[in-house]
Amino acid sequence: MDNVVNIHTPNAQLELLAGDYIIDVLGGFGVTLGKFAICLRHLESGEVFTCKRSKWPIQGYAFGKRKKRILSVALDYSGLYEIQFIKPETLELRESNLFLFGGFNDIVPNKDITVYIHS
Repeated sequence: MDNVVNIHTPNAQLELLAGDYIIDVLGGFGVTLGKFAICLRHLESGEVFTCKRSKWPIQGYAFGKRKKRILSVALDYSGLYEIQFIKPETLELRESNLFLFGGFNDIVPNKDITVYIHS
């Protein structure tokens, strides 16, 4: 679980290789991004890579939790990256993406939301 980070963690850093990455939210299938965004700043060059919304919001399971693909990013450099979470309080997550099965009871507390960054 090295690449799992809580969205409220300040100055989180990950060692990543150059290439394409997928960002999944963990804990549910019903995702409303609001104004939530993620930027990755390469510490050596200072270049900032902005994540784009995923065209295919595929859902599945990782680490025994529900996951849904929300963002993707292409990194030009290998090295240490600082993760910058923009407006994390606007991200809403529900255990189910079907309103009939959850209503208001299945909302995941915002402070508990994590993302999984992988290739």
